[in-house]
Amino acid sequence: MSRHRFIQIFILTIVLVLIILFLLRTSEDPRWGAGIWRSWLEQHLGMNPVSADFTVKALRKSLHFLGYAFLGILFAIYFRLWGSKKYQVIGTIAALMVAGLDEWLQTQSSFRSGQSTDVLLDLSGIVAGQLLLKLRFRKQRPPTQRRKGTLG
Repeated sequence: MSRHRFIQIFILTIVLVLIILFLLRTSEDPRWGAGIWRSWLEQHLGMNPVSADFTVKALRKSLHFLGYAFLGILFAIYFRLWGSKKYQVIGTIAALMVAGLDEWLQTQSSFRSGQSTDVLLDLSGIVAGQLLLKLRFRKQRPPTQRRKGTLG
């Protein structure tokens, strides 16, 4: 393994661990519950409760989709750097496991409610991210299969 690839894997490992720790922490922190954000919008922006609720739901669901699309891409790139030919499949499974763990932890909290529909939303984001990644790497071989002196 080249030094450059080792550094990429090392940095990506740290990034993935930090993202997962962030997700686990927010699953157990009341400040990340929807009610707090709803109240903030009502108090600081003068939104009525219905508008605030809609805004929070739309934002949270959008972040679920986009966040897990990004996480799935990061996992796939991570496994691609290790030379896996099935990097997208493994990346999808890894990101889906994080989504399931996140929602399960929310069911263990008194102020959060884990929902299976969120896992499905996360999965749809992961799949969308993998499709974008497939377009990006469609003509490239995994790093271990490249010929010396070529970029792919």
